[in-house]
Amino acid sequence: MKRAILALLVLGCAAAQAEEEEDWATSKGSAAEAQLHKQLKGAVRTIPGTETKYFIGGWLQLDAIAARKQQDGAEQNTFLVSSTPFGPAPRDYRLSARQSQFNWLSKTPSSIGEISTRLEANLFPIDGSTRITLNQAYLQVGEWLTFGKTYSTFMDDAAIPTTLDYNGPSGVTFVRQALLRGSLPVGERWKIEASAEDSQADFTASAAILDLRTSAKRPDLAARVRYESDRAHFQFSGVSRSLRVATTTPFGPRSKPTIPCGRNNVTAMNIAPSA
Repeated sequence: MKRAILALLVLGCAAAQAEEEEDWATSKGSAAEAQLHKQLKGAVRTIPGTETKYFIGGWLQLDAIAARKQQDGAEQNTFLVSSTPFGPAPRDYRLSARQSQFNWLSKTPSSIGEISTRLEANLFPIDGSTRITLNQAYLQVGEWLTFGKTYSTFMDDAAIPTTLDYNGPSGVTFVRQALLRGSLPVGERWKIEASAEDSQADFTASAAILDLRTSAKRPDLAARVRYESDRAHFQFSGVSRSLRVATTTPFGPRSKPTIPCGRNNVTAMNIAPSA
């Protein structure tokens, strides 16, 4: 498969551009968020009569994809490895602007800490259609409370690599969902965070002799401990879910509650030379 970026145009709707030229459109996770905060500092606007600073920006991106084998499934504008057919398949050529993105960021000083709002939207829903999709929409109070849709506490959004393909590398832990998260900085380099999150665990699958359904009994509970320095960071995170699994077979229906848990350990090092 070959992928070509025909055009990458970053449009800043603020009055000025940030001093450093960075490839914002290919950055993911906290790297993209850091660039957005730099844009806010470099192109500040203030809502009249308030102390609220804001930034509006984004980009238009046009992708061309040429594939020797057309992938299976509804999503055809990203390279999902599991959707690549092993047998004969026709070639596929696609042109899409679905990765184009809109961003909003605001900051307001207050007696309980700086209040930030964040909005991110593009045209890339996971069902393969082209429509406005809300990726992030949250409110943050200081460094201690986050409410809304953003990166899960279970994942490490600072470890997402820069990629041209929207789907990113195979196997990476990645989910954005509604959550309520509390954060507790410990010293200058440690942070402890815990959250209740939308489980997104409802699932239905049917076959000739089997019907399977799962449903969440409560929100997911996630927590992480993180250490960060200038040269490296590591994170230990875990998640607990409460599900009910129901099956129907020729032997009759069965239902069973279960509490699955997961763990995610990440270590990352910065090998780039210091400035």
